[in-house]
Amino acid sequence: MKTLQSIIHKPTRQLNLSPSKPLQMNYNQINFTYDYDQFKFIKGNRHVDQNHVRNLINSMKDKYLQIAIDVNEKMEIIDGQHRFMAIKELKLPLYYVVKKGWGIKEMQMANTTAQKWTGRNTLESQCALGNIHYIRFNEIMQRYNTSVIATRICLNHSITVDQYKRGFFTMTDLQYQKGERLIQFLVGIKKQYKIDTTRLPMLTCFALLMDNPEFDFDVFLSKLTYLHNRLFPTVKKEEQLMQIETIYNYRNRKPLNLRIKTKNQ
Repeated sequence: MKTLQSIIHKPTRQLNLSPSKPLQMNYNQINFTYDYDQFKFIKGNRHVDQNHVRNLINSMKDKYLQIAIDVNEKMEIIDGQHRFMAIKELKLPLYYVVKKGWGIKEMQMANTTAQKWTGRNTLESQCALGNIHYIRFNEIMQRYNTSVIATRICLNHSITVDQYKRGFFTMTDLQYQKGERLIQFLVGIKKQYKIDTTRLPMLTCFALLMDNPEFDFDVFLSKLTYLHNRLFPTVKKEEQLMQIETIYNYRNRKPLNLRIKTKNQ
């Protein structure tokens, strides 16, 4: 897999171009520059939303993701004018791709068809950039054929979707080991009893229970041999946890109150 750095056309030295010096015309390649003055807004584009620019500035201060803007051979910005403004304000390297012949039509298409990145898009990007946490994440996901959501929750349920998409997913070796055991547990139940273990409430509950030292997964599995019909996906996490608790406590002399143990987690 090519990394971002391997496809970026780099000059022999850091660019410090004057406004009169033309930028590189490497069509459909990723280039970069510090000369912001040669770029201009295309007539007919939407007005710049300063609130959006400020949000991007704050995000870039936290972590600068090297996402290229699209321009035409006239250096008119087709897609990415808000990123351009934020990058210029912070004096960061501006990554751009020259799209020959693009104009107002392509600009309108970019504005109307743009989609947010999916979890898999983020994963592929971070792996290409060499982020070891996402590389290990991807290894687990490929090994057990799990979804991005299920893998994230099992490996580190404290990481939010926003943190994951911004490249901030992390996990310790212990979390990796526990997460893999949890995935094996869920995949095993799904295969043996045909139970959908991929729903969010069930994933979240079992991920929380991995942190509860009083919950014995082997005991629960033994109860499932004759109570598996009582385990099914619910809409709410509280209902799912109550269901798991009922199965776990079946004929137990000392019932375990899982709702108390996990309600603040």
